[in-house]
Amino acid sequence: MVSEAGAQVLINLREKTLRNLAQHISSSGRSVSERMGQIILLISNFQSHSNLMKQTIKLIRSVTQPNAIFPRSYTDTLDSAYERIQKLSLQSDYMPASLKS
Repeated sequence: MVSEAGAQVLINLREKTLRNLAQHISSSGRSVSERMGQIILLISNFQSHSNLMKQTIKLIRSVTQPNAIFPRSYTDTLDSAYERIQKLSLQSDYMPASLKS
């Protein structure tokens, strides 16, 4: 499990990343609707990369001696962080309601 302090760090990093992304995209002078689509695409890519990293670690663990490369506590933390990222992305105010499921 990720501690509440760790969860807050993840939330702060996510919010800072979204703000920086929005600032970068808005500096290009595009309309809000064009920028929102790009931000959502980048969030989706981030989630895909998180999932890919999680599956890669599972694959490495399956072909090596248990805990030889990654300690169990590391993968537990990764799993918990991944779940929080998914949940936060669905609750985000940045995502239009039509895309939330």
